[in-house]
Formats: sequence, C-alpha cells, structure tokens
Amino acid sequence: MLSDVVRIGDAGDRAEIRYMGAELTIWRIATRDLLWTAKSPIWPRTSPVLFPIVGRLRGGVIAIGAKKYPMGVHGFAAAARFTQIAKSEDSVCLRLTDTAATRSIFPFSFELDISYWEGARRLAPSLRSRILVMSPSPMRWDGIRALLGLSREDRETNTR
Repeated sequence: MLSDVVRIGDAGDRAEIRYMGAELTIWRIATRDLLWTAKSPIWPRTSPVLFPIVGRLRGGVIAIGAKKYPMGVHGFAAAARFTQIAKSEDSVCLRLTDTAATRSIFPFSFELDISYWEGARRLAPSLRSRILVMSPSPMRWDGIRALLGLSREDRETNTR
C-alpha cells in the first residue's frame, strides 16, 4: 500500500507533505503548529499546489485556437498524486508529470517539481515547472500570469 504522506525533519521540528497534491499539511516547530487546520468546515485544505492556473477561467475552459479544454478552478495539481524523486531526513522533492488524463485538459507535456526543506526552525519550499513541448502554453502560477506563445486572440479569450 502506498503511503499518504512523507515526513521530513525530526521529532521536534517537522513537516508532513501529502503525495496527493504535494500539499504541505503539517509544519510544526517544537509543539507549535504553524498551518491552518484542514479539518475546519470553512476550508478543508492547508496549502494546495495550484497548477497550471490560479483562479477561474472564463467559461471553465482554456481555448487555444478553435480547441477548448475544460479546466477546473485552480487547475488539477491539487488533486493529482505526485511521485517522490528525492528524499533525505530534512528534505523531499515530489514530481507531477503529464499523463493522458492531464493532456486531455492541459495539452502539454510538463514536469512540476515541488521541494520542501525543513531545518533551523524554518521551512523552505521550492517550485519548478517546465513545459517540455514547444507549443502555446497558458499558465498562471502564484497569481502571476504568463500566457506563453498564445496569439492575441487566445490571450483575450482565456483572460476575460
């Protein structure tokens, strides 16, 4: 059976990250929890990874030329299982890559790496995304929008 979480740090200062969505669920220094409690009925997440967009798209689709691709709020990474590609006592790197299912809603080959390092009473996350195919790629990351290689018409369709 696959584990649900990966733990980094020691018994005193530690972090736990879910493989599903690469979501940081616990960050504890000594006895103090520093993250939102995900069990709240207000919001059941702690720190979801939002990829390939942040927010909503007009009509819930990415339009590239005449073709439309359905895209939910904040993309699909938060609901996808990441793979561990590196691990030490105080760090981990998780990766999400494209699949037939992701290409049906985001028609690009990609790698998304999320790394976490815990130590010295701090947590340092690192994010890296790479689009592996040279083709138009609409992306929003952390509130910063980049519409790479899209025609003006496609940019206007996706952002209004």
